[in-house]
Order: sequence, then structure tokens, then C-alpha cells
Amino acid sequence: MLTAFNEGFARKVARGLDIMAMHGVNPRTGEASSLITQNIDKGAKTVTYAAASCDDNVEDAVALLGDCDVTGIAMSKTFAAAMAKLEGVNGGKLYPELAWGGQPNAVNGVPASVNSTVSFGTSKDMAIVGDFATAFKWGYAKEIPLEVIPYGDPDNTGKDLKGHNQVYLRAEVYVGWAILDPDAFARVVTA
Repeated sequence: MLTAFNEGFARKVARGLDIMAMHGVNPRTGEASSLITQNIDKGAKTVTYAAASCDDNVEDAVALLGDCDVTGIAMSKTFAAAMAKLEGVNGGKLYPELAWGGQPNAVNGVPASVNSTVSFGTSKDMAIVGDFATAFKWGYAKEIPLEVIPYGDPDNTGKDLKGHNQVYLRAEVYVGWAILDPDAFARVVTA
């Protein structure tokens, strides 16, 4: 059971880190956090999203990066679906690897990730392109304390754990990140 808990906790921590670093919001509440001073939404240049020409949106975003390298693209599911619908002059799909919710490791040779984190909450982001390899760094403390809470009301919900046959497993992790160069990222956003 603890192995399953640890795997689930690791997924939640990874998603939470991405949400905080991309959008500057508390992943639990979805609200902007005054504690988060660095995030991609705060400093990246933007291109306005158009579904019919979303591949051109990516090219325009890449052009905004100037001398910065493109080491990855993160796409919302909506953006990836729009890319999957694009057809070439002969009617063939331009990006068949994105069809039917595909999760390719790369698109046009650029490492790619399709996920719901890009468009989390009230974010207008449809895609983020940039230098994820060298301009974005993150880390975490190796020691992750785990606490078993068998009774009481640790979250002030008005329900006693023991009275409801529940036990809380609570882990705490210390994470951090840095956006070393805000100019190394560009966002495709809805109007």
C-alpha cells in the first residue's frame, strides 16, 4: 500500500511543480500564489492561438525566442487535437502521431509533452515552447517525511478520522525551481 502511495505522491508532486512553475498558482486551490515569484507565464513572450494555423503559432513562438534554443514543447490537449486535425495539400494528416489523444515523445524532432497541466485552471496557455533543458532548473529535498495520522481532524473538515474509520497518510516534500532566462520561453495563448 505504501508503494502505491509513494507512486501517487510522486505524480502529484511532479504535476504540482509544473503547475507552480508554469503558472504561478497554488496547485491545490488553483489561485495565484503570492509566494511564487518565478513562473513561465510571468515572463514569456506570447503568440495568439488560432486553431486553423496552430503549427504557424508554434513557428511564430519559436521566432520570438531569438538566440535561445528550443529543447521542448508542452501542449495542452486542445492544442494537440488542433494539430492532429491539420492536413497537408494532398489531404494527409500533418501530425498523425497526435491523433486520438496520442502522446508522442517528439513532434518534428522536438521533445514534446501533451498534458492538462499546460492549460491548468484559468490559464490561457495552449502551448509553451522553449529551452526547458538549460533555462529551467528544479530540485527537491531528498528526505520526504511521511506521517500516519490515525485520529483527530488534521484538515479542520469537521470529521474525526477515527470516527469515520479513516487514517491519513501525509507526506511533505520541499521543491524548488528557477527560470534562469524568461526570454527562453514563448507561450501560445488564447485571446
